[in-house]
Amino acid sequence: MKKYKREAVTASFHFLQRQNIDDDHQIQIIPFSTDEFEALASTLKDLKPLDLTDEKVRDRLRFRSTVPIEGVETLDQRTLFGRYRASYWGHAYDNTERGKIPADSISLRPFYFLVYFSESGRIYIGSQYLGQFGSYTGLKNTILSFIQDKANVAAHSFRTDAAIYSEVEPKEVIVHVSRKPSDIASDNTFADEAMITIKKGQGSTFSPKMKKSLIPFIGTSKSKVQKAAADILRDSKLIDVNDEDIKDCTIIGEVNGKTRRIYMIGESSFASQFPLEVTFNEDGHPESEPTKKAMIELLKSQIVSKKENV
Repeated sequence: MKKYKREAVTASFHFLQRQNIDDDHQIQIIPFSTDEFEALASTLKDLKPLDLTDEKVRDRLRFRSTVPIEGVETLDQRTLFGRYRASYWGHAYDNTERGKIPADSISLRPFYFLVYFSESGRIYIGSQYLGQFGSYTGLKNTILSFIQDKANVAAHSFRTDAAIYSEVEPKEVIVHVSRKPSDIASDNTFADEAMITIKKGQGSTFSPKMKKSLIPFIGTSKSKVQKAAADILRDSKLIDVNDEDIKDCTIIGEVNGKTRRIYMIGESSFASQFPLEVTFNEDGHPESEPTKKAMIELLKSQIVSKKENV
């Protein structure tokens, strides 16, 4: 029997909405049409495999401007379900089966996703995660690339009320720092990529510092979170960064006696992550049918019913 690590399986939900700002600085919502959704559905179902030998394609994968999408099926006139593969790269490591995996190689992990076209004209996206792995950002960018007039399309996340995290007891903060080179093909592509973990130590000032400097920014804008995280890194003399270098910030802490992972920016855009009850295949990944069923149930009970007033 194969051995694999069972990670928590969750899903985040988001929606795309076309909107304009009128002369009075008010947001005007322009619903997607049925024709637009049908065109998107047709495109997603007919996608050909990416040419992974093409270095330009590889760069798009590295910087999550695209993800491979496959196996898309129509569940009904408004709902699609399929797989996407999130990319991970930039750090060499040793594998017991393959030996050294070089830093410039790209690992692709499989995940499931839902796309739902609501009666209000929104396009909802559900993205599955396995532990800390998953890539809503890459999935969103890929779907957006197939929408015409995407310049006026805004992405929103289904967010947990930040108030429930106001009393979080922080145990650990994980910050992803990335300075993207101006020349994507430059030799120092990997030079400024880091994952920095700050943990609570015995008798440390970690908890009060995070409660004062970071936790108040839960649920605020991305720029405010970036500044707060960058200030903490600079004050700790861990690394000298610009605010925009902060790509992701996660707090792991205790809320009402339970350990929670709070995504402040980045992959989940502070989206709620709902647990999924699923079974696993022999590769340690969730199986398709139970994942599909769980995500559809969440979409109906927790997302559409609250966002669409149905």
